[in-house]
Amino acid sequence: VDSLTKAGSLQSSKAQAQEAQLAALAVACLTSSKSETRAEAEKLLKACTENGVLTSRSIRGGAKKLLPAQQRAVDGVIAGLGLGADEFHEKENRSSPTAKSPQRRSAVSRSSARAPAGSSIRKPTSSLSRPPSRPSSKLSQPDANVGGSLSPGKAASSGHPLLSDNHGQSTKDMRSSSLARKRENWPDYPEEPSGDASLSSLKKTWSQLLPSSSVDILFPKKGMQKQDEAVPGCSLLSQAIVLAVEEDTAVFDQLDLICKWVACSLCSRENTVGLQAILTLLLDLFGHLKCESYRLSDMEATVLLPILLEKASASKGRFRKMFQDLLSMVVDDGL
Repeated sequence: VDSLTKAGSLQSSKAQAQEAQLAALAVACLTSSKSETRAEAEKLLKACTENGVLTSRSIRGGAKKLLPAQQRAVDGVIAGLGLGADEFHEKENRSSPTAKSPQRRSAVSRSSARAPAGSSIRKPTSSLSRPPSRPSSKLSQPDANVGGSLSPGKAASSGHPLLSDNHGQSTKDMRSSSLARKRENWPDYPEEPSGDASLSSLKKTWSQLLPSSSVDILFPKKGMQKQDEAVPGCSLLSQAIVLAVEEDTAVFDQLDLICKWVACSLCSRENTVGLQAILTLLLDLFGHLKCESYRLSDMEATVLLPILLEKASASKGRFRKMFQDLLSMVVDDGL
């Protein structure tokens, strides 16, 4: 916390929006069903307010996003931070300025990433000009036995792990619509996407875009009861990230689905080998998003980041450092 920038020093709307997002995630963790997570979230909020990292307005703004019953549950913690419950409810009925919502940026070229504020940024398409490929030591090497042998940049017919020859009609914009999200009924945090229902719902949507071999790898027949059952899927997605470095956009086009799959795998029964594979995949993924100046959409962030923060609060040993690295990339690098 001591290393984070003080909220009063944040000048850009982008930095202010990141501060508001961190506050909202921390407040959401106060409603977790796990006492350890609630305790760690309260410690984080207290440390951030004492050090001036989070503003009272951002904390109240995060609480306003909760359900009424959840808002009442966090009143005590807010009062403990010096934000009285009466003040909170009084301001809840007033219109107050909030941090300007940042523009969500997709994969762009280096020149676009350096463009002046306010310049138009397009979403990635297959014809988008992208920066020259760069070798990345952060990316895991793909497993030759998962998803077939791939040549970067080739079409689906050559065995791309995320592209089927028979493309479905599902697009990220369509999946992000309120109607589609209501129909899917994906659980909202603190409810976790555990069990077969969430995984089956995700499979139904994602299988329209994937080769059948990838569907079998990402969605085991017996489900995903333990984290080690996600290892083959992590290897497959690592392949896709390697291809994304080589001018491919499938990872960005399907990132909302990838985030949901990772959330499901994190919420399955913990296993050392499986958790290592999941966190390594996330480090590779976040590293690539950082290189491409990509910012998570609201849906992508809401699906994955609260669960990531909750798991980080209870992590131990070498995994604690991996979780800390991931959260630092989100906060400090503006994912």
